[in-house]
Amino acid sequence: MVLRDSTSESQRTMSQLLDFQRLSLEKNVTPSEEEQKVLAESQQLFLKNQKQYQLLNKEVAQLDEQLRNLQQQQRDNEQQLETARKPVNQEFGDLSRRHDLKMAAIKLAVLVPLLVVAVVLFLKMRTAPYAPLVYAFGIAVLLKVGLVMHEYFPTRYFKYVLILASLIIVGRILVSLLRAVAFPKREWLLKQYREAYERFFCPVCDYPIRRGPLKYLFWNRRSIKKLSIPPTTVQEPDGPYTCPMCATKLYEECESCHAVRHSLLPACENCGSEKPVMPLAKNEERKRVEDSAG
Repeated sequence: MVLRDSTSESQRTMSQLLDFQRLSLEKNVTPSEEEQKVLAESQQLFLKNQKQYQLLNKEVAQLDEQLRNLQQQQRDNEQQLETARKPVNQEFGDLSRRHDLKMAAIKLAVLVPLLVVAVVLFLKMRTAPYAPLVYAFGIAVLLKVGLVMHEYFPTRYFKYVLILASLIIVGRILVSLLRAVAFPKREWLLKQYREAYERFFCPVCDYPIRRGPLKYLFWNRRSIKKLSIPPTTVQEPDGPYTCPMCATKLYEECESCHAVRHSLLPACENCGSEKPVMPLAKNEERKRVEDSAG
C-alpha cells in the first residue's frame, strides 16, 4: 500500500511538472536545468515504482493461488480426519459404555447391600425409638441408588427401571394396607374402638349406640357434640347390648364381676379385669362358636 501511494504521488508530481513545462513551451520559455533534472528524476522514480508494483502484484497473485491450494488441502484433510474419526469415536463410545457399566456395577455392589440392610432395619425397627434414623438412612441409600442408575444407565432403561420400582413400591403399599386391614395392630384396634365408643357409634357399621338415656335419641357425627340429653327419672336397665344393624356385640357381662362392660375394650371399667383385644372378624367368629356351643 505504501508503494502504491508513492507511485501515485510520483505520477501526480510528474504530471504537474509536464504541465508546467508545456505551459513554459507555449510561452516560449525554456525550462531550466534544475526543472529538467527534477522531471527526469520523477520519471525514473515513477518507472521504478511501477515496475516494483507490477512485481508485487504478481507475487500477490501467486500467494492467492497458494492460499486457495492450501484451503483445498485443508478441506481434504478435514474430510480424511472425519472419515478416520468414525471408528475411533465408535470404539471410544463402546469403551466409555463399558466403563460406565463397570462403575455402576461397583457402586451398586456397595449400595444394594446397604439398601437390603435399610429394608431389614425398617421392618424390624420401624416402631422403635430410633425409627427416624432408620428412615433417614433408608431414604439416603434409596436416593443414592436412584442417582447412580440415572447417571450410568441410559434414559430409556432408567425409565423402565423407575416404572418397575414404582410398581413394586405401590404393590408393597397395597399389600401392607390389605394386611393391616386383615390383621390390624392392637394400637389401631384400640384407637378405632375407643373413638367409636366415645361418639356412641358402632365400630363396624357406624350405627348409633342407643342404650341408657340415648335410647330414644338420634344423632350423627356432626351433631353428637351438640346433643343434649334430656333429664329423666326412669332408670334404664343396664345390660348386654348388640348392634341391631350388624349384630356386633358391643356390651357384655363381665366374667369376673358380672357387671356390664365394653365388649371391644381390653379392661372392665368396674373391676379392671382384662381380656385380649381381637379384630372384629375374630369377635364375630368367637360369637358364632359360643352360639354353636350354647
